[in-house]
Amino acid sequence: MTFQEKILKLHYLYHLELFGESFCDDFPQSATEKKQGILGHSPKGAKIGFISQTPLLDQDSSFLPKKSAQMLEDIITKVFSLSPKECCILSLFKTSQISYDEHIKQHADILLSQISQSSARVFILFGTSEIADHLFSKHTELGTPIKFKHKTLIPTHSFGALIKLPALKKQTFQHLTTAKAFI
Repeated sequence: MTFQEKILKLHYLYHLELFGESFCDDFPQSATEKKQGILGHSPKGAKIGFISQTPLLDQDSSFLPKKSAQMLEDIITKVFSLSPKECCILSLFKTSQISYDEHIKQHADILLSQISQSSARVFILFGTSEIADHLFSKHTELGTPIKFKHKTLIPTHSFGALIKLPALKKQTFQHLTTAKAFI
């Protein structure tokens, strides 16, 4: 990415409307990033929020063809008995590219702003070291609710860990049950 493209992207992010379904429209992306992810989905009246490391939705707010996306869709429908359209679905990184570089603070700031502006009062963070620790610049404990601007965030295992180690699903289910109590 050239310096001018970076400036354009930063300028766009600065003027970005972070609330509502429209915040992903016309986001400048390279050809390889198209259809790989969006800034997120945050409908008005969202009852709960889910945060992953990378996007799980395409630009039409449909789940991407990934195991983690299918897992989240199952959690929304089977555990919470909700439609994905009733949920805020965000990610730390806004494309499938993961970069723990000097821009991680910028990614965290954008995500915290999205959380602040969402109508959802409780969020599940899928990944403590992958997401929660970067948002709050400190180690967070699995399943322990974190208060942030009148919101409750509950960190749990990442989708990658759940896919690799299915035995973690039982503990994650307990964290999801804790989140359900806050709705």
